[in-house]
Amino acid sequence: MNIEYFLSCDWGTSTFRLKLINTIDLGVMAEVSTGQGIASTYKLWQQNTSDNTRPDFYKNFLANKIRQIEKQVSVSLDGVPVIISGMASSSIGMVELAYKSIPLNAEGSDLITYTINSDASFKHLIFIISGATSKRDVMRGEETKLAGCYSSKSSLYLFPGTHSKHIQVEDGKIVDFKTYMTGEIFDTLSKNTILALSVKKGAGLNEPKNFENFKKGVLISRHSNILHNCFLVRTNILFNKLTEEENYYYLSGLLIGTELGDLQINNSDTITLAANSTLLTAYTFALNILNLVAKSKLIIVDADEIVTKGQIAVFKFVKSNS
Repeated sequence: MNIEYFLSCDWGTSTFRLKLINTIDLGVMAEVSTGQGIASTYKLWQQNTSDNTRPDFYKNFLANKIRQIEKQVSVSLDGVPVIISGMASSSIGMVELAYKSIPLNAEGSDLITYTINSDASFKHLIFIISGATSKRDVMRGEETKLAGCYSSKSSLYLFPGTHSKHIQVEDGKIVDFKTYMTGEIFDTLSKNTILALSVKKGAGLNEPKNFENFKKGVLISRHSNILHNCFLVRTNILFNKLTEEENYYYLSGLLIGTELGDLQINNSDTITLAANSTLLTAYTFALNILNLVAKSKLIIVDADEIVTKGQIAVFKFVKSNS
């Protein structure tokens, strides 16, 4: 099935991003994003007093965002398919789809998908990509990102974020993965606990003092208890050891170091890191501080670009076999 454009929707728990993509070069023609993720959309649907079904309620939200894209490009997008990955296939999403059990193809060719055909009220085919499960863990969204950056040369894929994922690939198949609540715990500790009074985001890790304390946090995380270390973020301020800004990066180092300390790296491994801006800097530094990159090769890919690459790859796999 040949298409010239598609609407790429990355619908997470707390964020929504919609892009108009040119399939020839995967260039972004227009984009809208909001903080209305699946969780808040689901709550709005529950509060809704109309007769809309859940899929229809979600489609109305999508239609509004598509109109915003149309205004940007001054062209009707009727007939352009919408490809959705992330939490839209969850129990609080547009439709609930089962997870695909591992092992599964890293290129995304055997993922579970669901199609909602266009109609008079919503003139777009909707193609939803589901997630993956092991016996102890689940993911929705990262399996699509993996399809967008998979290479036979790489064996370990790192996807930092609210719920960071480490995905192990062997012989072209996902054989294991783990989730780490690094981003969510950092956000909670820095905003909603006693530590909120002890940290302040600052100039970033290119500031020498911030980097020095980030490094200290990463290294300390390897040989001391994380729960005790987190409280020391508080005493760093009480005893005037660090500024609030330095402390912010110390806490970041503690949590990222704890996450990456779980990695088992062989000399022959190639690591693919999918991240942008702040997370890319932090995880690259941490991998080097822990001497993990020295044992392997590091490949860095654009975390946004691989979403659209993965979505169109899965879409084409399914349509070519239907």
